[in-house]
Amino acid sequence: MKLLHIPSRYLWMIVCAFMPLCVYPQQQKIDSLQSLIQKGSGISKYDPLISLVRLHGAVNNNAVALELAREARELAFQAADTAKIVQSSRIVGQLLNRLLMYREADKVLTEILPVAKRHSLRTDHSAILNSLAVINTYYAKYDRALDLNFQALTLRQQDRDEDAMATTLNNIGVLYYKLNDYARGLSYFKQALQLRKKLNDDFERETLLANISLCHAQMNSLLAARRFADSTLAYCRHRQCKEDAKVDAFFSLGMVYFLQKKLRAAEIFFLRSYHLAGQLGNARYQLDNINYLAEIYILRKDLGKATVYLKAAEKLIAQGEPFNLEMIKVYKRFSQVYDSKGDLKEALRYQKKYNQLKDSIYNDELTTNLMKLEAEHLEKQNQARIAAQDEVLGLKDAAIRRQILLNILIGVVAAMAVSLAIILFKSNRRKQVINVILDERVKERTKQLEENHEMLIGTLNERNMSIEKTSGQLRKTLASIKGLCEVGLLEIDDPASTKRCIDGVIMMSDQLALGLRYFQEGVGGSYGVNKP
Repeated sequence: MKLLHIPSRYLWMIVCAFMPLCVYPQQQKIDSLQSLIQKGSGISKYDPLISLVRLHGAVNNNAVALELAREARELAFQAADTAKIVQSSRIVGQLLNRLLMYREADKVLTEILPVAKRHSLRTDHSAILNSLAVINTYYAKYDRALDLNFQALTLRQQDRDEDAMATTLNNIGVLYYKLNDYARGLSYFKQALQLRKKLNDDFERETLLANISLCHAQMNSLLAARRFADSTLAYCRHRQCKEDAKVDAFFSLGMVYFLQKKLRAAEIFFLRSYHLAGQLGNARYQLDNINYLAEIYILRKDLGKATVYLKAAEKLIAQGEPFNLEMIKVYKRFSQVYDSKGDLKEALRYQKKYNQLKDSIYNDELTTNLMKLEAEHLEKQNQARIAAQDEVLGLKDAAIRRQILLNILIGVVAAMAVSLAIILFKSNRRKQVINVILDERVKERTKQLEENHEMLIGTLNERNMSIEKTSGQLRKTLASIKGLCEVGLLEIDDPASTKRCIDGVIMMSDQLALGLRYFQEGVGGSYGVNKP
């Protein structure tokens, strides 16, 4: 897909048009903090000052940030607040580092380091160690720098601060790069890059890519070096990145072409790196590029141009820049130039400087200290690994014990379940047997009931017949009584007739009583009623 191309002059106009929209919120925050500082007094001004320092530091306004940090530090000392003294001193030291004022930074940070350690201010402690390690790397005090880096890394590993760990790993990689141990330096750079990827953090990603490229170049892995250098420049094209990374990438590409004997292409990239480093005011990068540019011009027999660049390097050294490793390389190139010119006196003078400075840096003591520090660090790592393994084993033992208890509990529950199942099975079988017995009894009882029912039906039929017979007799008797009563009514005047009627009624009544008795006897006999 073709990308839209905007001419640079129009792009600049767009940036200028929208810049106030970006700057205004930042300026608004600054004005608000300055208002708080003006209204405050004493230690109450400390926090707004530190916030203001961070705002200025974020836009690389380091000189203003340094003045504000010094003011905050003075307030912390007046209030005798240890935590604030350590914090402000650490910030002052870091800003001095940014401004390349290494000696002052070293003094401030070295004074405050034991205070941070004594009061267990771990974040400030590790940051101070990290800054001092950077300074000592610039001074080429590599044993001291390695010790400080390892201390910082240990603290950050204990705190599991992976962001800070990535920074320290990068610094250790730089240190080994300076010691020409490019394989080990590459290992630390890759560890730092993996941590950044794990954290999904692009902070200083371009710097790590450039450093990896430099290691590959020094190890003569030219394809990998070029790939990582191109990745650095591509990354910077699409994102805002540190210009120092571009300096490294150009320098690495210069080395790739230099090792391929393509001196013209190497010169172009070294010059680009050199000029960009000059714009950034970064003397170390300037010295690195001058070293290779001088070597290119010596190979071409262009000793005049080589001398010009070496003199520029000498001016940087005269300004008090503490880049001892780069100074060694510059003295070596001077010696080569004057030797090629036939000026043996000057060649010998620079060779002597080269030897003295090299011997003061790369000596047996340094080698011994480095080996000792590496051994101690490896021992600490092994101890930490052993402790971690012991902890894992302890956790495994605890897990095994818990599993054994769980297995026992499961066994008990299973046994109870089996027992319960057996009990339920037996109970079910017993119920089945009882149900069979009950079914048999029900059948027998049903049969008895059926027989009683048939017998009752027969009895009931007999009773019905007796009732019908008795009813017939009663009807006859009642009809007779009624007839006699009617006759008596007609013959009421005749006493004899009346007597006959009354006798007839009495007889009929007796017959009726007898019939009722027979009926009661018949019913009582049928239902078990006691006879009177």
